[in-house]
Order: sequence, then C-alpha cells, then structure tokens
Amino acid sequence: MEWTESYSWDTDGNPVGQPDAYEERVALARQTAEDEHMAVLLLVDGMDDAVWCTYGPAPNTAYLIDQDGIVLTRQTWYDPLAMADAVAALLGGS
Repeated sequence: MEWTESYSWDTDGNPVGQPDAYEERVALARQTAEDEHMAVLLLVDGMDDAVWCTYGPAPNTAYLIDQDGIVLTRQTWYDPLAMADAVAALLGGS
C-alpha cells in the first residue's frame, strides 16, 4: 500500500491537531484506516509515546515484528514496496 494523502488535514481542509486523549488517538487511527481501506492490524501507541520513544523518534518509521516479538525489518523511513517484500519473505512467498 502506498499512501498518497496527507493526514495533517481533514476532508474539509481543516488542520488535524494532536489528540488530547488516547480515545481520540484511536478514533483518528480508525478513521484513517477506514478512509484508506486498510486491511492490516494497526497498533496505536499510548499517549506517553512509549513505543515511539523505545524504537525511535522518527515520523515515518516502520517495523515488521514476528510472532515471537523479534524485529525482522526496521525502516527509518517507511517504504511500502520493501515492506511488502519483507512480509512476503516472512510468509514464505519470496
């Protein structure tokens, strides 16, 4: 999947601010997933950004983590085609 939209503005062109509560953060993630027809599991970091702080404070970092919790792929800047290849390799596709 390649995102071609900016998520800094809503559909009416209004700026989208940072959520003040976890529930708002989850709602924003759900809305984005719905708008983009995402069929993947999304994990939403807590308001303390513990995952972001642990794995790296980058705006577009992506990780592929296996079922044992081992990081298989770390991208400092999300590359959807490379991630698709990594997922396919994990699943035995290529």
